[in-house]
Parts: sequence; structure tokens; C-alpha cells
Amino acid sequence: MNAVKASAVLPTRLLLAGFCLMGLNACVARECVVKRSPRYHVVKDWPQVPATIVFDRCLGIATDSAGKVYMTGNTKEEGNDVFVFAPDGKYLSSWRNDKIGQGHGLRIHNDRVWVTDIEHHQVYEFTLDGRLIRAFGQRDKAGETETQFNCPTDIALAANGDLYVSDGYGNSRVVCLSPKGEFKFAWGKKGGKSGEFFMPHNIVVDRKGRVYVVDRGNQRVQVFDAKGGFITEWISPARPFGVALNRDQTVLVADGDGHRVMLFSPDGRLLSKFGEAGDKPGQFKVPHSIHVDGNGDVFVAEVADAAGGATRIQKFTRE
Repeated sequence: MNAVKASAVLPTRLLLAGFCLMGLNACVARECVVKRSPRYHVVKDWPQVPATIVFDRCLGIATDSAGKVYMTGNTKEEGNDVFVFAPDGKYLSSWRNDKIGQGHGLRIHNDRVWVTDIEHHQVYEFTLDGRLIRAFGQRDKAGETETQFNCPTDIALAANGDLYVSDGYGNSRVVCLSPKGEFKFAWGKKGGKSGEFFMPHNIVVDRKGRVYVVDRGNQRVQVFDAKGGFITEWISPARPFGVALNRDQTVLVADGDGHRVMLFSPDGRLLSKFGEAGDKPGQFKVPHSIHVDGNGDVFVAEVADAAGGATRIQKFTRE
């Protein structure tokens, strides 16, 4: 499998206090926080989780067209499920499909639920009530061929229907599939150079077709064109875990080691940030995945850390 070559033209690195960005626009040597940056407030007592449900891990999160919230995770009693909440946080239901071994990434596109399975090395497309539509990858056969994944972590859909899979815990690449699920191309290998990866963990595609990949092990976000050509990278002294796009194409990054959420313009300017380590509302213990709904509300799934603490999902509204 031939990897797509990264662009030979590399932008200039800029060291920023608290964050090092490689951006398309120049910034002074400090955090480039613009005036009137967006502010977010936690919605307390959201969601309302029944006492019988105790989360062990909260992993992927997204919303459907009706505003219902879907989260893939584990409970201490029942194992892996997809949990569904109303927009106001009321618990609605959960569903489990026997195909899912260990769900990791969860995205919703056109009211289809996409789940990556790091146990069985597959990517699934479900209806909103959990009926399997399609599966990609060879079940229980990890690999790096055109028909195999190795612990895929996340999936994104482009406007033309192409599927981009961050094949990231076992492999170090991004795979592009056609809308029919046919292999088109892949790029990346393990390493720290531009276009290489060390645990590509989350992925989104913006309206211009640019692909944002959270390169978690290298502590950066890399940006590519639709064909996998390297554009730029944003370097972080902490460790980005999740990424999401707002309707205005603002890029939100869940910083797992920094226990915060950071907001960037599409060209890499830091707009604002919120959160700190802790178990209280509005604080975080390893934010793992992040999602923005049609209203601009932000949802964060946390996995906690070695010291324990909350493993939960939280909702934030924009001021």
C-alpha cells in the first residue's frame, strides 16, 4: 500500500506560550486569543443517569438531527453499549449490537451512527436504534491491507461521501474509503515527521475538504487536503485526544492531558479555552471525545485517569 507523500513545503514553526502552533497565519509569541472569544458554561445536572448505570468508560459522543445524544462506552455491570439521552439530558435508552466488541469512536452523519470497534478491528454503520447496515474491515483479523484495520479509532465523512478512518491504535495511518466502502488510498506511517503518526486518535473533515487528524502520540493536530497531502500542523505541549467542528468551522480540541477544551480558528489561531483538572461540573478528568451540535452546544466524554475520578459526559452551552 503506497502512502501519499506529504507536501515538501513546510510552514514556519511558531512557539506560543502554553501552546505551540504551526499555523497558516503568523501570530506574536504569545497565546493568540482573539478578542470576544467564545465562552462556555457547563449545564449542571446534565445528563440524568439512572442509579443502576455506572459508567466505567465514556468514549465516543455525537448527536442526531433531533438533538438526541448518543455515547458509546462501558458500564461496570453490563459491558459495552450505546447510550441515548434527550437534549435536556433525560436518559432514554441504550442499545447493544452483538457486532460491537469495544466501541471507541462514535459519529453521526445523516442520522446514521458510525462506530469504530478496536476489539474486532471493524467500522460499523447503524440505524439510530442499533440495526447494523454495513461493516468494514475483516472481523478479528488485524492488518494493514486495503481490507483490514488494526484497532481503528474514529471515522469522518466528507461532503462527497468519502469515509476517512483513523486507523490508529494498531496502525499509524488514515484510510480513505469511497461512499460504497471501497478502498481509495491511505497515508501515514509510524513516526514524528509531517504526515507521519503516532496514534491517530480522532478525525474530522471540514466544508473545504480539509482533514484534521488528532495525532495523539505526537501531541499535535495535523491538517491535510482531501487526498492526504500535508498542509500544516498544530503542536501542543499537552496531548490532544478529540476533535470536533462547529458550524462556523471553529475547531474544538479535547486536551486529555491538560484536562481542558481548546478552540481554534481553521488556520490555527487559539480563540479560547475552558476547563481544568477535577471532578466538579465544568472540570475534566481526561476529556476523550468532543462533539458540537447544531445549536453550538458542546458535549465532552471523559475517561478519567489512573487516579480515578469521574468518567462521564458533560454538556456546555455558549454564552
